[in-house]
Amino acid sequence: MERTFVPEGEPPAGAAGHLLSDDGRWWWDGLRWQPTAAPHPTPVPRPDLAPPPTMAPPDAHWAPRTPPTVAWAQSRRTGPTGRTVALVVGSILGAALLGLGAMAALGMRTVEVQQERVDDAVLRATLLSAMLAQETYRVDAFSYTTDLAELTSSGLTLGPGTEVTIVSASADAFCLAVGQHGVEPTMWATQEARDLEVPCS
Repeated sequence: MERTFVPEGEPPAGAAGHLLSDDGRWWWDGLRWQPTAAPHPTPVPRPDLAPPPTMAPPDAHWAPRTPPTVAWAQSRRTGPTGRTVALVVGSILGAALLGLGAMAALGMRTVEVQQERVDDAVLRATLLSAMLAQETYRVDAFSYTTDLAELTSSGLTLGPGTEVTIVSASADAFCLAVGQHGVEPTMWATQEARDLEVPCS
């Protein structure tokens, strides 16, 4: 099928500069075929123009196809079906919920790790305070103490929620334990070493 163009000098009424059908009775307005007002001389081929979606004119047994650009525009107006929208929205929500769950789990674990570090730092500080209090007491009494009240009066400062236990004490040595209040000790110290993770005696 040949592409044709109506020259500017001889247009039928209402069809100037538009593509015509092969028989010259119809012209393409960009959306649909329109009848020409009068017969037109043989159309002049224009190789630089793209053909319309179909060059055959409508008649009693045939209706023109909707051009692709129009069909696309109409499909954009009507939009996707509700089922497709529900699937897309459901997928997006599912992915978002999974992401939030993963972030929450990661966040909770991060908080737990930070809390463990804070607890560990508080225990270490309490243990150091108990060791310094033992050394202070020894300067005055020439011996370490087994009495927690004397250790407190010598400068022991307990961290929040911590508990110090004097495992043993003599003139030359001591063993201290520290842990969360009401829980078994988790750190120990002697006159020679601190932050031990194994019990001393």
